[in-house]
Amino acid sequence: YFNLISFALTLIFSYKFFQNSSQALFLNILEKFIIIFSLVTIYIFFAQIFDLYEPSRNRQNTDLFGDSKQSTFWLSQPHRAMGTFREPVFLISFFYPIVLLYLYLKKDVKTLVLFIAGVALGLTRSDYARFFSILLLLFIVFNFLLNKDFLKKMTLLVITILFFSNYGILECNVNPSSNECKNYEEDVEKINNSGKLKVKSNSSNPITDLDDDRLKVVSYFLSNISQLRAVGLSNVNLNYKNYLEEEINNEMYLTNRILPSFLLKRYSTQDFGTGPYSITKYTPNVQNLFIFYTVGFGFLFPALIFITLINLIYKYGFTRNIIFFFSFILMMFISPIEEFNSFYGLILGFSFKLLLSENNESF
Repeated sequence: YFNLISFALTLIFSYKFFQNSSQALFLNILEKFIIIFSLVTIYIFFAQIFDLYEPSRNRQNTDLFGDSKQSTFWLSQPHRAMGTFREPVFLISFFYPIVLLYLYLKKDVKTLVLFIAGVALGLTRSDYARFFSILLLLFIVFNFLLNKDFLKKMTLLVITILFFSNYGILECNVNPSSNECKNYEEDVEKINNSGKLKVKSNSSNPITDLDDDRLKVVSYFLSNISQLRAVGLSNVNLNYKNYLEEEINNEMYLTNRILPSFLLKRYSTQDFGTGPYSITKYTPNVQNLFIFYTVGFGFLFPALIFITLINLIYKYGFTRNIIFFFSFILMMFISPIEEFNSFYGLILGFSFKLLLSENNESF
């Protein structure tokens, strides 16, 4: 509830504060931040490969894994950028929106800034980034067909992200003597002997395929729709935990009572037997904002969102700025950050000024 309050206060503040003068100042500061953070992200990407210094990674609303060990190494998959966050997708969730905001609002956007930001975002190799990049491509094509206006800078950003997200570096091919690769010497030797290139194409699943964690969340949500009622925010993840461990508790009741502690480690061992034993100790997160608040508040939340969106379209018309603003809402709803926070309040409050500008272009 504190997150909701901070979100609302920041939303109101940013909407009231950013007038024409402060808007220009904010965009100039934002440009410098994008450059610095992109370069830091690219540095950390190579620092993890070559065992250079990197700062500890943790951010508010990104501690879904608690105090558990954070993996920064992939043996047979290309390395992924995570910047100062704990997961690549968190970097995308927080950084991609402000890059788009800068691109859309800044009149004299610098090509070099977009390229550096595109490299940093692309190196995450995130399906989340690719999904929204494809949506941006559709937006570019749609805008060109209707307005005959080719958005060159946005196209450059999208192409850069898509290119670098589909090619990556295998750490143990580039630096086989790294601290992580030393623990897998036999496997590294097999990989090197197989003749694989240091730069390989993305072998991950298509973006239309949901991983097991997301499928479980969707399954949990669908199983509750018919009897959906407000359970309170503190009970959402607890109910999700009960849903996940039901099969294990039924099948392995006696075993679970004397379960050895090493089976409860989330990264130190793979799940085996009847399922993920670690959930009997840890409470997993649903990692989805829309599901989190819909389960927490019941149908009141989606109804409120629907009415708000319809009201915006009725008041401002079906414009390009409205569609762009809705894209920010969509990014938040399907991101793994499951709660509204002050950062989202800042982004939504500032971008909402688009709806009141005189240059609100219509399709």
